[in-house]
Order: sequence, then structure tokens, then C-alpha cells
Amino acid sequence: MGEYALAVRAIDDLWQRNHVYCRDVDLFNWTFNTNPNWVLKDSFSFAIAEYERKIVGILGIIPFLLNNRGAKQPGCWLVNWIVDGTYRKTGAGLSLFRWFKDFTPVSFGINDTIARLYAAMKWSIVENIPRLLFIPAHNLARLGHLCDLCGANVSAENLSKATSKMTFTGRDIGAGNLSLNDVHGDWDNKGWRFFESVTRGCERNFSYLNWRYQLHPTFDYKSMVLPDGEKLGLVVWRVETLRKRVAGEFVPVDKLIRVVEFLPASPANAKSLAGAVFRSIEKEDAIGADFYSFNSEINDLLVAEGFVDVAMLEFGNELPSRFQPIDNNGGRIKSGLRVDFDTPQTGQRSDWYWTRSDSDQDRPN
Repeated sequence: MGEYALAVRAIDDLWQRNHVYCRDVDLFNWTFNTNPNWVLKDSFSFAIAEYERKIVGILGIIPFLLNNRGAKQPGCWLVNWIVDGTYRKTGAGLSLFRWFKDFTPVSFGINDTIARLYAAMKWSIVENIPRLLFIPAHNLARLGHLCDLCGANVSAENLSKATSKMTFTGRDIGAGNLSLNDVHGDWDNKGWRFFESVTRGCERNFSYLNWRYQLHPTFDYKSMVLPDGEKLGLVVWRVETLRKRVAGEFVPVDKLIRVVEFLPASPANAKSLAGAVFRSIEKEDAIGADFYSFNSEINDLLVAEGFVDVAMLEFGNELPSRFQPIDNNGGRIKSGLRVDFDTPQTGQRSDWYWTRSDSDQDRPN
């Protein structure tokens, strides 16, 4: 049996039957092999544990370079770590983990049960990553329809109050509209260099961004790079189709602009980059846009342009973040990590730059 076929069998049996990694070999290869931070190209960053010739556990990781204000160390996102309940006292789980012992682990997107497990292992538990939202007032009825679809009971008055807080008056996106591909030789020195010394999180150099967005096998990400003097600012987004399940079929009901990178070089640059997002909302006839980020300074700049933290809305945490199909589990994302420096904390300002595209949180279903 080939390595991919073995991985499919293990994911089917232990994790989730018919998972997208089992249906899409290109997505599996991209996730667990082509990453520039995975150097063992003759293998996958995916381990399988066997006990008496039976598959009893799996652990897949996505390696990245963990940046701590300019200091770097190997990190990894834990994508799927599970051991068959019958074999959890055999040491299989820790045996899997030892394969990747040289990486600092981050588990992005966990439930309360897994959070308790990580807490017992002395990991830091990070509560919900802030989510920013922009819905133009003229899309009030569409927002109401979305709330109905996800089971959120929201009054017309509260809907109106929410959209009244989201106002963007500018549309100028500035001059010199470039994509990531146009600045492959400049981004590291004129873009990322100015962020790495003041942020913590995944290293966003060109090598990583190129793999994450331009080489993605499924999603069509758009990017815009805008010069600001000698610096470069960046925004990356994609169009997400919202679907509901009807008689076993997925039926499109709306569209959303999902912003996955927002790295402005200055407040003026932020206004222009936000303008690109608003223009995309109009061009795609989308209901609005969202952005997940821990970085307080960057979030402040988007709030200044009309975005709102959903935690400030009465119904904000009920809004779904999974749309294939639209679910009723809300948009909160909890995480666990084991690092030797400060982690993001709810209600406190943070210099972590950590978005929805980290790990495999922005992937097809």
C-alpha cells in the first residue's frame, strides 16, 4: 500500500471518514509535503502509529518558522493528532509527538475537551481569536438572512445597529497596484522586514506566502501590494461562497470576502489596502468581509476603516465561520500552544500576528 493510501485509510478510520484530505491528493501533498519549511521532500509531515500491526494513531503537522520579534525557531501546527481510545495508554500518542520533537507545537482550532488535555500537559490555552467583520448597510437584509440560516435569533433593530457601526467612506486604493508575484524579490526586505521585529507568529517571508497562497491547489487567493515610501503593505483575500444544504445538495446563497493577510506599512497604507477589500466586496457583490487576527495594532487600523469586532455585537459570536455548508456553531476559534514567551490573552493587547489562514483553518471542506 502506498503512503498516501495508508494515510487515507488512517484518516478514514481514526479522524473523519471521507475527509477532504482523503478526497484530494493534491491538497494532501500541498499540506504535508510541498511546504518550504518541510525539508524531507521524500516523505510527508504525517506520522502513523501502529500497535501489533494495527493503525492506532496519526499526527499530521504543517511546519513553519516561528518568529518572536525577530528571533526564529522551528514551529509546527498540529493538524490532526489522535489515538484510538483503546490504545491511549500504550504511549502511541507521545511516540507520534516525538517524531516532531524539534518543532514548537501550536494547535489552532480546538474544542473544550482537547483544551483540557493540553492544559493538563502545561500548554497555554488561547481563547477565541478576534474576528473583525464589515457588512455594508445596504446588505442589512442579506445579513438577516444569514442569521436565519445559522439559527441566530436577531431582531431587525440589532441588525440595523450592527451595520450602522460599519461605515467606510473612502474608495481610493492608491497607485502602483501590485500582486505578490510582482514583488517576489522585494517583499522580504521592503515588507516583512518591518513586521518581523514587532510581531510574533508565523514567519511571513515570500517563500511562505508564495506557497500558502499562490501555489494553493484549490483556492484562488487574490493579493495586492501597495508601496508606502520605501516600504510595502500587503492584503490577501479570497471569495468564499456561502452554501446551505438542501436535500443532500449544497446550494449557493451568498458570498463573503475572507481576508487572510493584512499587513499595512502605515495608517495611510491601511486605508488604501482596506479600500481594495471594499472594492472587492462591490465587484463580487459579496455580503461583506471578515478577518481573524490577534494583532491589536493592525486590528485597530481596520476598525478605523469601518470593521467591527464581532465580540462587540450582540449576535457576533453566533455568526458562522464555516460555510460549506453554513453551520450553527458560531465563529469562535480556540487554540493551544507550548512556547516560552507571552501568548495572546483575551482582553489584552497583543503583538501576535496570527490569522485564519494559519494551520489548515482556511481550507476546503
